[in-house]
Amino acid sequence: MNTMRSLTFRTLTLRTLLVAAAPLLVSACDETNQPLTPDVVEESTDDLWGWGHGRRAGRFDALTVMTRNLYLGGDTGPVFGADFSNPLEVVQVSAAVWAEVLSSNVSERMSEIADEIARERPDLIALQEAFQFIELDLTSGVPQPVQVIDLLAVLEAELAARGLPYRTLAVRPNTDATLPTGLDLSTGQVTSAVKFLDRIAVLAHDDLKVADVQDANYLASFPLTEGVVLKRGWIRVDTERRGVPYHFIATHLETQRIGPIHDAQGAELRTSIAAGLDGVTIIAGDLNSDAAAEAGDPSWTPTYGSLIDAGFLDAWLHANGRRRGQGFTCCNDPDLLNTRPGYDERIDFVLIRGDGFDPGRVGFGSNIRTHLVGERYWDRTPSGLWPSDHAGVVAELRVRRGRGGPWGPHDD
Repeated sequence: MNTMRSLTFRTLTLRTLLVAAAPLLVSACDETNQPLTPDVVEESTDDLWGWGHGRRAGRFDALTVMTRNLYLGGDTGPVFGADFSNPLEVVQVSAAVWAEVLSSNVSERMSEIADEIARERPDLIALQEAFQFIELDLTSGVPQPVQVIDLLAVLEAELAARGLPYRTLAVRPNTDATLPTGLDLSTGQVTSAVKFLDRIAVLAHDDLKVADVQDANYLASFPLTEGVVLKRGWIRVDTERRGVPYHFIATHLETQRIGPIHDAQGAELRTSIAAGLDGVTIIAGDLNSDAAAEAGDPSWTPTYGSLIDAGFLDAWLHANGRRRGQGFTCCNDPDLLNTRPGYDERIDFVLIRGDGFDPGRVGFGSNIRTHLVGERYWDRTPSGLWPSDHAGVVAELRVRRGRGGPWGPHDD
């Protein structure tokens, strides 16, 4: 018999660990490689195109949106592939991810992303991988919190320190897993663990008037092991500009490696969450569906194409076509220390559907302007880390004042 596989969690199995930790964790949570070319919008054109909040002079009203994957800070791939019947293997891969998170310098990275927000001043921000981590000491048999690392809370504090007027409209919890990170080999007892809570969130500029906010998890989910279910979610914010309704949908779909779950979530997004809405509908987030790939490539899924077929415009292509870079957004190395950007996939999007946006007017004459953030080598932190393994996408939607038109519902 393999002695490692015969080890058991003497006092805490994976399931009992999750159950025992739940009351404490609830109380502990605060619920309140090719380089890219420079940005497509040069500094000299900022005033012309009115980038940023509050700069909506002339004949247009503008709504500026941003999507940003904050990146948890470690590679979770080995956890997905671990043998959960082998406690030692689970401990080893979980401890490795946790070590990477601790090395990812969350404070520095969130400071850089706060600087991006300060420059762009978007009205609405879709955040993915806004993780909260709670490290637990289990030596007494009762979970005791050691430290909490909350990416969203750190970003909120960085924004407040800069005097930036943003509020968090909604936070949607997704995958919630407590994984062992320490094991006493002599007794088989788990000595430490970390609660990984994945979340998406939407931030809004204080000037934005919000009519309604809804959020939920997708119906499709994936049971990784007993007590651990991989879940994703969405948040929809309804607002208005000069009588035109806007629906901003922030989301993060499952990875391509779990294709059937990803496809089901994409279908729900298209046929339910984003269907039947009047005015302008905006989808912003990490869709894990590579627009630059072809069917059969590991990064490809049908989701991107199905949303385009359903009438959504890809803000990047609509505004830029193939000029000056491909708009790649993923991915840097897991440790974020690569010296050149490693982006070769386009999986982060702002997608727009509405009769005020003419698909025939592409490029300079378009009423959509967009660029990437966090993709240039000088965007790295003082210690040489990229702010995230993804680049972010910023899009400004410019609607002509007084324009009429059939802002009718779209159904799939």
